[in-house]
Amino acid sequence: MTDYNILFIDDYSKTADLDASVLIGKWERTYSEGILEQRLEKYDLVFLDLETGKTMEEGAPAKISRRVSKERFYITVPKEEDKKDVRGHVLEWGAQSYFAMPMTHERIVLILESIGAKGENH
Repeated sequence: MTDYNILFIDDYSKTADLDASVLIGKWERTYSEGILEQRLEKYDLVFLDLETGKTMEEGAPAKISRRVSKERFYITVPKEEDKKDVRGHVLEWGAQSYFAMPMTHERIVLILESIGAKGENH
């Protein structure tokens, strides 16, 4: 599973937390500044931190979701109890769903497998 490119747009989480939980070989982390200039299309999954999304220019999270397919765009929150704040943003920003951090290797694999299964059915 190291052939996938994962992007975390996150101004808050500690990089060590991602290193400890995400075992996929190619993941990148970026800060919100300048993200729309990058080639978002090259990523298999894009995770946007809720707080980072809130601090972006108005409409920027929705622009991100338009550059990657909805099934590949997720919002993350720091912990389970923060999930209540994210539901409206999932719709507003065009995300597939949301997850509480830390994002684990197993969760990423499940997402990628479900995307692959959908692709095989068409």
